[in-house]
Amino acid sequence: MSKIKDFICKKRTAKEYMILLVCVGLLIFIFMIPVKDKKSPVDSENRILEQISTGNTDMEQKLANALSSLEGVGEVQVMITYHDGETDWLGETEEGNVYGILVICGENMESDKVLLIHDVIQVLFPVETHKIKVVKGRVAP
Repeated sequence: MSKIKDFICKKRTAKEYMILLVCVGLLIFIFMIPVKDKKSPVDSENRILEQISTGNTDMEQKLANALSSLEGVGEVQVMITYHDGETDWLGETEEGNVYGILVICGENMESDKVLLIHDVIQVLFPVETHKIKVVKGRVAP
């Protein structure tokens, strides 16, 4: 305990004060560096709503046609979300990569076909299983 007290109360030289001043200056500089703001959940929701309202892309339509042609699946609607070019923690940009896939099936779809839909999507797209959601619902004409 007395060593800590001696260190704190010690008389400092001008050189030590300069080193301390430079260290404090560096800390202030580091805290002043602007940090890229993460997109808020509201922005993400708005982007998803915008994507839904603009209609199906060619890729979504092709996937919907492929899934609809499977036996027991029936009509489906597909929504594919993509990375928007944000940089991941390794500094790599993931622009244009599929982020998630939503498949809305008609209410008369056989429930055992969900696994088949997951398998087909994973063959066609490099997306993890937890980013694929298959739900029953009302399919718009």
